Amino acid sequence: MDFQLTNPVVEYLAIRVHDLEKAVEFYRSVPGLVLLSEENNLAFFSSHHEQNAFLILEDWSGEAMSGSSKLARLALRVADASSFYLLQEIFTKKDIPLIHLVDENINKALSIKDPEGNVVTFFVDEKSTSQKHLYEMGKIHLQVNQLDKAEEFLENVLGLPVIFDQGQYFTLNSSQWLGLQKIDTETKKEAAGLDFIVVSLPNQEELQNLVDQLRAKKIDFFKDAKLTIVTIFDLSGVEWWFVDRTNRKVQH
Repeated sequence: MDFQLTNPVVEYLAIRVHDLEKAVEFYRSVPGLVLLSEENNLAFFSSHHEQNAFLILEDWSGEAMSGSSKLARLALRVADASSFYLLQEIFTKKDIPLIHLVDENINKALSIKDPEGNVVTFFVDEKSTSQKHLYEMGKIHLQVNQLDKAEEFLENVLGLPVIFDQGQYFTLNSSQWLGLQKIDTETKKEAAGLDFIVVSLPNQEELQNLVDQLRAKKIDFFKDAKLTIVTIFDLSGVEWWFVDRTNRKVQH
């Protein structure tokens, strides 16, 4: 691998929804996320007022959409086992069906669907000892039509190392991973779900290294005049925003 992103961190992702009010109420009342702000048909969430937003909901109620959803699953890391069991109890009391549950000594994970049909997983990582907040971004699973080409893009264009841990993942950093799931091209759903992912790099020099890599690979991209953001589209149509971590503007 002749290129590798240096310590990329997923800061937040944006999910498009048909009913923003219903989605906001769900995330506030069920997993108990904190609504930091609402502006321009966007709702910003984290799990604490002092934590930066890691989830944005976009109102797409007026848009005509077709195609396939790009988000297979969003996985949030829960701070500890006791918080995990409390969350499971809340889901039971609210009659939220679990579509997946693992409760072993090391592995604890459960999955639900939000009102839009997006799958959200909550898991405990016993190896993580530095988590400051109740929820933090852990894994993102994307749905793609061309699995081989999507893997090629992540590994050889963005330079994300591959690991195998109950499946194949691409390593973003020590606590975040990206997975891919092939979607049947015959499947038709409204293309809500994932819109864009914001990834921070340590400094402007690393953004420039990414620009040089994209030019070498002849990948179309956009960068602003001051080189604070670089945007590209992957093969599944997901928009990636790479930003300078020392100059992160969206705090919320």
